[in-house]
Amino acid sequence: MKQDPASKDGVVSRARYAVLGWYLVRDFWEEYEPGEIQKGLIVDNFEDTSTQTPLFVRCKFAFEWIEAQGTPWWIRTLERVQSKTVARNPELDIPVDMELSTPPVETLELNDSTVSPSPEDKNAQSSEAPIVEHICPSCSQVSPLIYHQGWFCTNQECEHMGMFSDGRLSTEVTLSYTDAFIDRPSLPEPTLKGLEDSDVSGFTYSSLDKWSVVPRYSDNHETYEREHWNGRYCHNCGRLNSKVQWNRWVCASCNVTIEEAKDTIYPATDFVGSHVMKHPGMYGLTKEDSGTLDEGSSLFYGDLPFGGRVYLIRPASGNLFDPLFEEYQKEGLSRDMFRRSPLKSAYVSGQHTSHFQHNGGVPYNFSCHVTTESFEDGPLIVRKTRDILESTASRILDRDVEFNEVLSCAYKKEQKMNFHSDNEVGVQGTIAALSLGSPAKMTFRPRPRKGEETAVCMEIWLEHGDILIMDGIGIQENYQHRVVPKGLRFAATARMIERPTSDPEPNARRWKAKATTQEGQ
Repeated sequence: MKQDPASKDGVVSRARYAVLGWYLVRDFWEEYEPGEIQKGLIVDNFEDTSTQTPLFVRCKFAFEWIEAQGTPWWIRTLERVQSKTVARNPELDIPVDMELSTPPVETLELNDSTVSPSPEDKNAQSSEAPIVEHICPSCSQVSPLIYHQGWFCTNQECEHMGMFSDGRLSTEVTLSYTDAFIDRPSLPEPTLKGLEDSDVSGFTYSSLDKWSVVPRYSDNHETYEREHWNGRYCHNCGRLNSKVQWNRWVCASCNVTIEEAKDTIYPATDFVGSHVMKHPGMYGLTKEDSGTLDEGSSLFYGDLPFGGRVYLIRPASGNLFDPLFEEYQKEGLSRDMFRRSPLKSAYVSGQHTSHFQHNGGVPYNFSCHVTTESFEDGPLIVRKTRDILESTASRILDRDVEFNEVLSCAYKKEQKMNFHSDNEVGVQGTIAALSLGSPAKMTFRPRPRKGEETAVCMEIWLEHGDILIMDGIGIQENYQHRVVPKGLRFAATARMIERPTSDPEPNARRWKAKATTQEGQ
């Protein structure tokens, strides 16, 4: 992470996290911590009777800085260089006055983890006392003496875990680490044997920079592979960025752009055919002979109790849809059609959907913030796809079907859409989708209640050129579906969305999404 002298404490304040460096996990233990006060609550057959607060188990780690990295970049110097011209460390590209000697040795008191001192601190220590360990008389497990306040067992399975010899709980006192625990002898320096000068998951390691916190990338991958939707490090400002655009990275801090090394248009034959891994077929569908289909095409259907009917139309040859597959790729490269959208509900701010998407027609307000283009202003491929889905659904259902919204999703390798329902406000009961490119497994399950798991009741393998129709509002109200592609895939899902008559212009508050959050990275 590059330092910014103008920002608070010399660290880029706009970053959500910083890469500190490489560490060894030197110690691991478990201990109780108090939660919110709830009288009478018992945890693991044990109640904190003195405070009546519930206890939960906290897993703690002690990390050791790997000395081969040198002085940590994130420690500020005690005496800044007094000069008009600030010297810089050429390796990390940070001001030299941000590098520093380590602070005086003190007893560390941290909530979740401990960081062992640097080599300078260890040499300054006069205490060479070895770490003290005791055998628990209750469970016979060995636990180290971690705190000045006394020894206690750290075995979560032990009924006396977290209890001092005098009967007090560790949660009743303020704990401070012993010098012997902090100043334990260093672990042997690890090696990256087998990784030097090799390419692992898109990151290249070499013997010269194996401890660098700055990732290096390889462009020797096809643009639909995992390495081309991972985040990237900005060498201009030091920020780590998610990949939001389909064909390039844009730094959210300084707007530096990194274009894809390739602009390849892949033929559909790369993802379909005999050389593609075979899949087990379908579960829950029945094949039907229908005179409404083109010669050689197949129709399958399956009923979901309390839901509706699912139809699958498989063309005689997927070659008819090859031009659409290539046109979607061209649009993704030539304009900002596909983007990963920010999730509305996420544990960490700034998370995006796993896949890329584009919405055309009327707004579709679901679990993420997606920009909508009108059919007139958007890509022609969206209108083509809508017309195909309208005509196919009208033939199969034997009634006029119209759609006013199309959500086009683009998947690179290992991207997917998790269980969800298309039950947003205004969505009507008939939904149709076209699948292009790699095969994808689509599964249905009854909508689970909170904390429950439900079994899959229908499984469909979607192939290049397949059209799936979900007919019946109960499918979205009572079931969820998930889609997991094998590789590069585009999917266009068409809906009819009716806006509330009292609110012709939808907004996020009144069109609140009911679907479950899609899985994001």
